[in-house]
Amino acid sequence: MNSKNCSRAAAEPAVNGPATGRPVARGVMGLCLPLMLAAAFAACGPAAGTPEAAARDFLDAHYLLADLQSSSLLTTGLAASKVGEEIRLTEGLERGADTRMPRINYRLDRQLAGSAGAVAGDVPGVGGESASDAQAVMMVYRLTVSPVGAEPFDKQVLLRLVKSEGKWLVSNYAESDVSDQ
Repeated sequence: MNSKNCSRAAAEPAVNGPATGRPVARGVMGLCLPLMLAAAFAACGPAAGTPEAAARDFLDAHYLLADLQSSSLLTTGLAASKVGEEIRLTEGLERGADTRMPRINYRLDRQLAGSAGAVAGDVPGVGGESASDAQAVMMVYRLTVSPVGAEPFDKQVLLRLVKSEGKWLVSNYAESDVSDQ
């Protein structure tokens, strides 16, 4: 469940007027259940302020929600330029209310810590650094995209995150097709 759905559910009125024909009160569980589920899902994820949390926030905004404006706030450097270009290319296009978005699942395949390296270049040297001590982290995710009415397919997304002013940001990303094995 994402925070947009949770906010929308919590913002619905608890009391409905007679014109709607719906019950007058939804009850405490109708209001609290979405919030409790969001808290439970958040507790299962990575701790805030970690590279894993920043990567998941970016993947959620960029791929799951297709919210380029939100994903741009989670980037710096080349990644910010790439997202900015995507925003420019999609300017004026609106998603229709009847547009059916594909279902996307992702999982972390591997993580490498290091202070050097770029998505298009060499993998950074691990050199004994832990992810919490590193100033740059590379993460490889596998996305499974399930379009409505079509066969699912897999993508590999490589993220490079850097720590800037105490906050982890995506500095570059690249995606590629995953061949069947």
